[in-house]
Amino acid sequence: MHTLTSLILLICSLVSPLLLYRQSAKLSEQSKNIAGIICLCSAFIAGAALLPLFFDDTGADSQVFLLMLENLLQYLALPMLCSAYLSISLGKSFSRATWGRWSLVLLAIFELCRRAEVGAYYSATIAIGTSLLFTLSLFYQLTDYSLTSLLSRFVAALSYAAAALLFADNYSVLQTADANYYNLSLSLSLILFSLILAKKLTLTKD
Repeated sequence: MHTLTSLILLICSLVSPLLLYRQSAKLSEQSKNIAGIICLCSAFIAGAALLPLFFDDTGADSQVFLLMLENLLQYLALPMLCSAYLSISLGKSFSRATWGRWSLVLLAIFELCRRAEVGAYYSATIAIGTSLLFTLSLFYQLTDYSLTSLLSRFVAALSYAAAALLFADNYSVLQTADANYYNLSLSLSLILFSLILAKKLTLTKD
C-alpha cells in the first residue's frame, strides 16, 4: 500500500506544476520565475516519494539519507511551495536571487532550531504556518463564489492541513501519523492548488 501511495504522490507532484503551463495566456518572465520555483519544489517532493522505495531503512546510512530527504521536504520544499502559491495569490513576483536567499533563510532557521533542540516547536510552526498560508492563498481576493469554486478550495485547504497536521511523521496534533494518508492528502492538495491558482499566475507582477 505504501508503494502505491508513494507512486500516486510521485505522479501528482510531477503533474501539478505542468498544470500551471496549460492555459491560454502566455506566462510573463515574472510568472515563469514562480512556475520554476514550483517545479523545483515539486521535484523535491517527487524525490522524497520515489527514492525511499529503493533504500533499505534498516541501515544507518540509509536512515541518514531518508531523514535528509524528509527534512528537505518538510522544511524547504513545502515552505517554498507555500511561498510561491502565496505570491501567485497576492499577484506578486520576486527575482530568482530573492527566492534563493529565502531558501537559504529557511535552511538556516532549520539548522538553528535543530542545534537549539527546539525542532519539535519548529515542526509545529511550519505545519501550522504553511496550512494557514496555503488557505490564505486559496481565498485571498476571492471573486468566484460558486459552489464548485468554494468546495474545491475547502477540499484543497483541508487536504493539505490534514497532511501537515494529522498525518506527517515529524508533527501530528493527534498522534495519528500515517504515511499512506499523508501521501494521498498531499497528492490531492498539490493537484487542486495548481488547478485553482493557475489562472492567477499570468496576473503576477513585480
